[in-house]
Amino acid sequence: MTNLPAVVKGVALAPAEESQVLAVLRPAWEELAHVEDDYVRKCAVVGLMLNTVSAALPHGEFGAWMHRHLFPDAAIPEGKTPNDMPWRRRANRWMKAAENVVAIAQIGHVSFLDATDLANAVLGGGRKAPSAAISALLEKISQAVDGKTMAQLSFRFPSLDLAKGGDRQWATFLREKHPELIGKDGQIPRRGKVGKKSKEILAEYSAWLNKRLKPRTAKEKQEAARALLGEIDELLMSAVNSSVLGVLEPHEFQGTASVTAMWAKRLKDLANPDRK
Repeated sequence: MTNLPAVVKGVALAPAEESQVLAVLRPAWEELAHVEDDYVRKCAVVGLMLNTVSAALPHGEFGAWMHRHLFPDAAIPEGKTPNDMPWRRRANRWMKAAENVVAIAQIGHVSFLDATDLANAVLGGGRKAPSAAISALLEKISQAVDGKTMAQLSFRFPSLDLAKGGDRQWATFLREKHPELIGKDGQIPRRGKVGKKSKEILAEYSAWLNKRLKPRTAKEKQEAARALLGEIDELLMSAVNSSVLGVLEPHEFQGTASVTAMWAKRLKDLANPDRK
């Protein structure tokens, strides 16, 4: 193995060394950035298709649908369900990325057919050029995933977590609510770096963002409710299967037990066909 020279802080590269580094770095950056963005874009678009399928199925049926149609030969171990399988967890990541891309790009409801056309356009399976509407959606999606990883897009609150500052949601908020915080040159300050009232501004931004992303139509509310149940199911299943909880003292479970009882009662009330 070649011994690499130690990096000495404050010592510049010699011109010949810099030339060699850049000869590799420039084309590598261009190629790898394109590959990464293309991968994230494809995952998000396929996740969008999966979301449209999931929204059309009764709650809890999506995993079985995937098993039946996408993985018919996959054996489900005893005591497990399709939702426990690796391909279901991968679908969850892609679907969450799609949700966050839709929120970042401020895209409205996407039908199953539109999602299918988007996937055809991105994956290269379409026999005809995409329509102007699909091309416009693709452009929005491309801008939303530009420079972002799948891990970043899997965060629950993408506009708060994806970047340290300067994203479009934050910029829109400042222009609308606090234009005095924007630099004279139009530079958007980083979140958390807007003076003594940074915490208050961030809290205001969070409330503003949640209000903007709040579902309005009956369809959006149903999709939001299904997504919430999916997150709860995934979290609870993770807790049920966790062995690390065994290190805690019995009294530390009292709060969780109380909330669990409240949740069980809420589910019972919701399952009542005569509920109002």
